[in-house]
Amino acid sequence: MHGLEQEDAMQQVFRVGVLVSALLIGMAGCTATKDWFRNKADWVRNKWGGHGAANATAQNSANTVHVIFASDRWDLDRVAQADLVRLTRKLRENPSLRLRLEGYTDSAGSPDYNLQLSHKRVDAVRRFLVEKGVEPTRIRSVSVGELRDHAKPAEQARNRRVTVKLVSASD
Repeated sequence: MHGLEQEDAMQQVFRVGVLVSALLIGMAGCTATKDWFRNKADWVRNKWGGHGAANATAQNSANTVHVIFASDRWDLDRVAQADLVRLTRKLRENPSLRLRLEGYTDSAGSPDYNLQLSHKRVDAVRRFLVEKGVEPTRIRSVSVGELRDHAKPAEQARNRRVTVKLVSASD
């Protein structure tokens, strides 16, 4: 990790620590539920990205999972794995459904490097799903590479993802 990248990573870790501390202090005076705290913790992970493996997943619908990755990484953490396992259960219950994987990166790095990185991310998700019993013929994937939406650095974590969609066999 280069000096500036290390400094950015340290700032991210510090910000996440401050946010989590603020949440805990705020919760001390109220009767918040576990679900409320989990939602806030997920928000923090999604907002600030991670420092290691794929650090969070966001579910836009019951049939879509966004596996979010740390910068220049393609390994899956426990949260991502748990969400993918839930998706495999839906596949077992619905034999006519298939998966579509779409891999993306942020705009850091060259277009060729980012295309390779998005492929590594898609491949990591695909391998995990196959290891969990999903037939490879039920998975279609595309590596898109970088998204050029000119997101601010703090917002680029959402671009470092693999979108996993449940689709019908005809899609």
